[in-house]
Amino acid sequence: MLIGLLFLAACAGPRPAPEPESHPPVSYPPQAKERILSIAYREWLEFGRPVLDQTGSEAEQLRQGYEEGDPQVFAHLQAYWNAVRPEYAGYVREQRRRYRSGVEEGLWAGEPWSAAFISYVMRSAGIDLADFEWDAGHRNYVDAAIRSARHYGREAVFQPYEITDYAPQVGDLVCSDRTMPASQRIRTLAERVAEMGSDRGMHCDIVVHTMTGRIAVIGGNVRDAVTLSFLPTDRQGRLIPWQPADGPETRAFFTVLRTNIPDPSGGFPVPRGLKEAEQLLQRAERSPVSG
Repeated sequence: MLIGLLFLAACAGPRPAPEPESHPPVSYPPQAKERILSIAYREWLEFGRPVLDQTGSEAEQLRQGYEEGDPQVFAHLQAYWNAVRPEYAGYVREQRRRYRSGVEEGLWAGEPWSAAFISYVMRSAGIDLADFEWDAGHRNYVDAAIRSARHYGREAVFQPYEITDYAPQVGDLVCSDRTMPASQRIRTLAERVAEMGSDRGMHCDIVVHTMTGRIAVIGGNVRDAVTLSFLPTDRQGRLIPWQPADGPETRAFFTVLRTNIPDPSGGFPVPRGLKEAEQLLQRAERSPVSG
């Protein structure tokens, strides 16, 4: 289903970028997925464990953390940008100059860094550039995953699925279109395949926990922090595809990148801080609606 969809949709729009040179995927052990999750969790903890509830019609901040301009997290942002440094060396140097001068206002606010965060996590976990294209734009590694799946089939390390066909699991990436106005956003993987290579604002998060009716994800540059967010799912665990509010935080999901790495035999332990985040969400759900 996955590969057939990609081939068929590719015939319907602009010609995709040329296939990459042959760099066959390698088989990663379960420890690689554990590293992806542990690095994402570590960064969330270092940002003060901010929590965002996006299960309703409006996003609600359940706990604040450190934001991008706080000196406490300067080195973390520097690390994210160093993961994609070749095109952003000047930007990093400018932020370092401002930091040395004692400037906090606007630090790291000049460029969106959510894709740099994801790239840092994957690169730090040992995922090779041939298997995940570290980049400062989500669209570029999403397109690379589409090309890899078309080229290598089920050997590809990251495999794109329509959100209607697959329920995201721990370690996967869930991706949404952030184009404004929201009416112009894509809602399916097939739409992205048809326009591959074109510019489009996106956002992806790493799934860290699944439960009935929701998943927990960690992403960068969410409310200017590395944030754990709760997202709604249907009874089958699939992402709810569209919310009508026309705003920058509206999640118009269009694909799940399945991480084709085995789970550890003993499963994933519940990390420190997650239970507390769930308790915050439960209290918010029990609270009466004001107004």
